[in-house]
Amino acid sequence: MKADLYRIFRGKAFYITLLLFLAFILLQVVTGYTESLIPTMQDRNNTPITGATAPFEMMNNSDTTLFFLLSFIVTVAAFDFSAGTVKNVLASGTERAQYYLAKLVLSLIFCFLISFVMVTLSSAMATMIRGFGGEFDTAFIGRVSRAFGAQLIVLFAVTCVGVFFVFVAKNVAATIALFLAFGLLPQLIIAFVASFNENLTFLFNFDLWGNAVRLVNVDLMKASDIVLALLSGTFYIAVSTIGGIMLFEKSEVK
Repeated sequence: MKADLYRIFRGKAFYITLLLFLAFILLQVVTGYTESLIPTMQDRNNTPITGATAPFEMMNNSDTTLFFLLSFIVTVAAFDFSAGTVKNVLASGTERAQYYLAKLVLSLIFCFLISFVMVTLSSAMATMIRGFGGEFDTAFIGRVSRAFGAQLIVLFAVTCVGVFFVFVAKNVAATIALFLAFGLLPQLIIAFVASFNENLTFLFNFDLWGNAVRLVNVDLMKASDIVLALLSGTFYIAVSTIGGIMLFEKSEVK
């Protein structure tokens, strides 16, 4: 992990992605409007983002944030495969499970930092531009914390799946293709199936990308939907991590 951090911080890709991410946050704060269903808000449409609404609005754009997350996952986990240095690292005595978990843990750390910065920095920016626009009290902190915590579990699941794809594909382009397909195809398939039978709409609770957005409004969701969404995320974390390690243990490394 230390070697990865040294490499990442010395490379240009990290800083380019970081600048684009910060620009994305600023653009959303400056031009965005409150559209998500945020508890305690009277006017939920066409209201400029303030410090109190910015965290929810940024979390509501988590489907876009996932593309930045993908960039960090590729930078962290796919570099050795692209450079052809995986075999050298393993030959030095590093166990495959240890190598996999090191990449995964570092990717999860970046996932947390991206999410945390997105919430806190957007609120700070919006407060400086338009004011806080509400009460910064325990109720506000509780709403943000519940939405952030619920969404973070799903984002961790997406990260675990992304790292799994890296070790499956061992190629940056293929990883990106798998990641995008995993994010987009389930929503299309579920929407198509549910159009014939409304009772099947519950399947959306198993769609990670969709859950990342829906859980922003965790205070408005039914308890059963919350449980299904979080259990789904936990399931993906466990299966992708265990499966990824087992696959890497048996796969050929060139």
